[in-house]
Formats: sequence, C-alpha cells, structure tokens
Amino acid sequence: MISAILNTSALTNKGMVRNNNEDNYTLHNEAGVNNNSTGPGTLLMVADGMGGAEAGEIASGIAVESVKRAFSSLPMHEYHDVEITNLIKKFLLDAHYAIVEDARRNPRRQGMGTTAVVVWVYDGKAFIGWSGDSRCYVQSRNRGFELVTRDHSHVWEQYLSGGYDSDLAEKARLDDHSNIITQCLGDEGQDPRPEVELRRLQEGDRLILCSDGLNSMISDRDIEQIAVDPGGSSPKLVCDSLVRAANAAGGHDNVTVIVSDVLKLTGAPLAERAFKESTPKTLEFGGGARKTAAISKQQWILFGLVMVAAFALAGLFLYDSMSIQDIGSLEGSKLNADTILEPKKSISEVFDGQSKDVDELQKAPTTTQKPLGNQPIVKTNQAPNREASQTPIQDDVAKAGDKINTPKNTLPSSPKPKLDDSAAILNKLKSKNFSEECKKQGMECEDIRKWAESEDLNPESVVAALKAMESLNKKFTPLPPEGGN
Repeated sequence: MISAILNTSALTNKGMVRNNNEDNYTLHNEAGVNNNSTGPGTLLMVADGMGGAEAGEIASGIAVESVKRAFSSLPMHEYHDVEITNLIKKFLLDAHYAIVEDARRNPRRQGMGTTAVVVWVYDGKAFIGWSGDSRCYVQSRNRGFELVTRDHSHVWEQYLSGGYDSDLAEKARLDDHSNIITQCLGDEGQDPRPEVELRRLQEGDRLILCSDGLNSMISDRDIEQIAVDPGGSSPKLVCDSLVRAANAAGGHDNVTVIVSDVLKLTGAPLAERAFKESTPKTLEFGGGARKTAAISKQQWILFGLVMVAAFALAGLFLYDSMSIQDIGSLEGSKLNADTILEPKKSISEVFDGQSKDVDELQKAPTTTQKPLGNQPIVKTNQAPNREASQTPIQDDVAKAGDKINTPKNTLPSSPKPKLDDSAAILNKLKSKNFSEECKKQGMECEDIRKWAESEDLNPESVVAALKAMESLNKKFTPLPPEGGN
C-alpha cells in the first residue's frame, strides 16, 4: 500500500464575538503492529457544535471522541475503498446516536448538535466525509483549488445544486439564510445522511478542513489566495493566516482550521496489487465466444462479509477496553503514517479545561435555534453583517496539555445553569399549556423576564426562542391542558 508522510497543523479560535468555543477537532494516526504498513492510516476531523451555553461544545466533543474511538478500534489489515466509505458513514452515524443519547440523559442539553467533516488518509487517497456545512478543500497540481464538500444547507441547494460556481458561492455565502442547514449530528428527529468523496493524492497536495466560521467570513477566493501560497508557507502559517483573516472580517463565529500537506508517498497502491493477484478467469465456449467469470469478485465479497463480522467483534472488545488518552501537541510537525499524532483535547478537557464558570454560561447568548423533527436546523450564531472591520485579533489557540486518562463513558459533572437553549425552551413550551404567553410574542422584555424566572428559564433564551419562531414564520400552537380534547 501507499504510505503518506504528512505535515499537518491545526488552529482553533473563538472569534471576536462569541464568549466560548463550540468547535472541536482531532488529528489522529494509528500505526500498524511493529510499525508495519497495515495500520488504518491518518484521521483528520473538525466538528462545529451548536446548541448554546455549553451544549454545543459538548456535542462537538462527543462527536470527535466517538469517531476517534471507532478509528482507534479498527483491526490492523488492508482496507479497500468501499469499506472505508461505509466505515466513515458508520462513524458519523454512531457519533450522532451518542449525542442524541447524551441529550436524552441530560435534558438541559436538548437541541444540541454538531456538524462534522472527516478526512481519512489511506493508501495514497483522501476519503472525505461530512454532515452539515463544515468543509474540506483540496489543492492539487492536477485539479487546482477545489471545494470537495457540498454544504448541507438550503442556500447551497438554491444556488449550487447544478454544480459549483465561485460567483454563486459568494452569493450563497452572503445570503441571509446561509445559516440554515438541512442535517447535522444530534438532531433527534432526523438521522443524518453523511456523504463521502474520494480524492487520489499526489506529493505536494494540500488538504484544508474548516468550520463555517472561516468560509462564512471570507470568500472561497480569499481562502484559495491564502492557502495556495507560491512562497510555500507551512501549514502552521496558513492556519494562522486563515484564522486572522476570518477575525479581521468580523470573527462572528468560532473558527477552526486544519491544514495538511502531502510531503511524500511511497509504495504501490492496494488496488493495483489486488488487480494483479486476482485477474479474472476467462472461459471459452463452443462458438469461440468469451465470457469473463467473476470468481475473484465473489471471493472478495465472501472475504468482505467475514471481515465485517470480525470488525464488529474486535470493535466491541477494543471499545470496552479503551481509555481516552491525548498526546501533546505536534502542530507543524511531520506526520508519518507510522507515527501517532494527537494534539487535541480529551473529553475531560472539553468540559473542564476551558475554565468557564456558570455565570459566564448564563450570560452567554443563546446561539442556535434547532427545531425538532424534520424542520430546518437554524444556526443563528452568525451575524448578518460580514463586512470587513479592523478589529484587533485575539488569538485563542487550543493547546493540549499533559497526557490525560479519563475513565470511559464518564463525563465530568458541572453546576446546572438555567435552561439556556432555545430549542429546549420551545420543547418545554410545547409540553405545557402556555397559550397566553405564546400569544404575547410582542410583550415587553420585562414581562418575559418575570415569567421566565418563575419557570426557571433563561430570559434571554426565551426571547431568542420567540424571535426564532417569528423568523421561521411558524405560529406556535400549544398542546391542550392535561385531560383536554
């Protein structure tokens, strides 16, 4: 198989407006036994959480940890394209179910979710999977600068359903409804439908993963201009330049960027070896006609079914025996396919390491209204004015600390703030007969505040919930009282 040596760096920043960072990322590599070439390769991932207060960062943290655990649990053997594609979709779906289950156990996190983009580098190829509007760009000598992912959003469907066009992409970026996504991980009413694309890599190619805090603030052309530097800027410098550009344009959202350069590719691709080893047999019939027998294909299918069963058993065993462990930051270092890389936070750091107190969480504005069921998912954490401003840039680089071991499936506890998520508040409103309150969408803020305090709700979140209902042109119809018709 082809082994890849990557030079990778990552940077995350809370931006100029937000009080906390709901993004998460991981850079992860699994070596084979005795450093042979049968390890599953390198995994890169960015997740952009939503849900307000601490819920968004919890959702993105759960997604990253879930995918990382699944990747670490993979058996050491050779993987083929269809198998990797299906595994990426399974990783994302399993992360989705983990978020939904956590929200069911913790009602104050109802409505949380996250977008995700995953790149699995293996056998000289990049397998790119995503759900939501987090993105992956690829710079290649053959294809130039390319946006591989397609946003799962209404504006993408409106402007770019017929194919990518830079002018239309810019119109979509500036559209007032660009924050409405059609799927994510964590929506209890709708399972995500992840997509996967494959790109063959060459030496000199560059992969760029980002949350929408980057591409919502600067255009694809600006991203290309910074990323495709003829002077040969390192991934670390490119990450820094992209984050600074997003913040200089307003920094209305958290921004996370991973940049990975393909330095060297060695070895022969698995596909070529498989073809040479399994040349189909040709049968001749009486009239001289030839027919190719698909014996080798059937053998591969049988082999695949056996291996899937083996994966399931091995995955269950490895998952139960794993603990969460992070290794110090290797930003900007050379990443060989046979070395371990992991500079991101463990789940304990996601909840405890950012030193946020409850007062700050209660003061933070509700950032997302995500209706339940099949309605659109509205990310209201983007300000409509995206014109550039000369605001000083405040760096907030995520740094991994010492090695951390956290017991599996345990989440650090924190003081419970008031219910601070618009979607959860809507759900609470729906469960009671608040017809009078719901009719008063134009009532004074002080009246809303008094009513919210009596219900142990965050007043600002109630206002945001009511405004969200107005913006969606939805008329709320409360349930009848218990025992009613």
